[in-house]
Amino acid sequence: MTPAGGYCVRMNCMGEEIETLADLIPDSPRAICVGINPAPPSVAAGHYFEGRQGQRFYARLRQAGVLPPSTAGFEDDAALSVGIGFTDVVKRPTARSDEVPDRELRHGSELLRARLEAVGPPVTGPRDRSTRYESLGGLVRLHWSANSAGVSMPRAEWGR
Repeated sequence: MTPAGGYCVRMNCMGEEIETLADLIPDSPRAICVGINPAPPSVAAGHYFEGRQGQRFYARLRQAGVLPPSTAGFEDDAALSVGIGFTDVVKRPTARSDEVPDRELRHGSELLRARLEAVGPPVTGPRDRSTRYESLGGLVRLHWSANSAGVSMPRAEWGR
């Protein structure tokens, strides 16, 4: 169940106080969905992937049978209920992921790697941002392939 105000938190990001989305990591995650960074509409709503691109991402998860066909409420709540978690490489919100400098991506990828290595689930992310994942200094590579339902889904591998 979503807390009042969604999953917004205040934190320090590279010396700047920001409002962002908390990491949502279930106790026994099946997978973790990793965004480059949260979009302002998502932070305003207090939920992950709240926008056109996010809705396409959730539609893929429904097509693949990961999420139920219809969801009452927020999609990230439905995903959490079936063991799917959420986080971002960089926690600072921007309107577009290409507004995040490479130095911030490298810093965020090191922090992300440390957070996720302890959890150990598969990592996935939205298709339209895959080129930004490729630029993370070889730390994360997304590979796209069709699942048993024929839906193209990403799979990530950690480098180095």
